[in-house]
Amino acid sequence: MLIVEDNAALRQIAMRQLSELGYLVHEADSASAALALIEAGTPVDLLFTDIVLPGEVNGKELAKMTQARWPKIKVLLTSGFDQTKGSAAATGGEEQVLGKPYRKADLGRALQQALGR
Repeated sequence: MLIVEDNAALRQIAMRQLSELGYLVHEADSASAALALIEAGTPVDLLFTDIVLPGEVNGKELAKMTQARWPKIKVLLTSGFDQTKGSAAATGGEEQVLGKPYRKADLGRALQQALGR
């Protein structure tokens, strides 16, 4: 799993939660860093990305780019903005959006749903 979050404190919390849920986690602080990891062969079955990211590519665009090149990688988006929470229509796609803040149990359920388990 690859988590993409530009806020270092939030990324560390999410990484801890994901590890506690039993996931092997890699991290990136931007879309470009995430793409570099995937291109380098880092095993990624799910991309867990914030929608709002620094730079030219946001989380929605990162998700589209990733799925176009690596269609087996699943996507779970996250956002602290109300207009994007929970709605695929709000993100312009089929991706699920987990609203921030979230609890570990909510994260676990969202991941299982995104992975199709």
